[in-house]
Amino acid sequence: MSARAERAVLYASAAALLLFVAGRLLVPMDETDLFFNLRLGEIVLHDHTVPRTNLLSFTYPDDRDVNLAWLFQIVLALAHRAGGIPGTLLLKTAFVLGTIAVLFRVAIRRGAAANAGPTWQQRLTASPEAIPAPACVCVPAAVQSAH
Repeated sequence: MSARAERAVLYASAAALLLFVAGRLLVPMDETDLFFNLRLGEIVLHDHTVPRTNLLSFTYPDDRDVNLAWLFQIVLALAHRAGGIPGTLLLKTAFVLGTIAVLFRVAIRRGAAANAGPTWQQRLTASPEAIPAPACVCVPAAVQSAH
């Protein structure tokens, strides 16, 4: 196969993978932490400081709580302000597509087969919950080496 044909297969595989993942992501979210993170993002934007206590707990609201997700919560709140729940859905889709695109590129540079996209699609189809979960970083394990 010529270099040009290989490149065409690579781009077609990447496009198919990204379209598949986007299609799986553009559905209603079932994330239980969405509104918790959204509210904390709004609090940070309003107060211009990251809360240091467990504000949203009714049992121990004054306990120390280190908020490690404050930057994501701010971005989430801004996306919600700009586009409501559909805006947060598009933000999630953009984050996951960006991650998958980077992982696909790294896999190809490390010698994975150009047709690795269908392998990823099969793995992601098996578990719909795998896409929105942070565990999607494990996807490169699904890519088989061409050698």
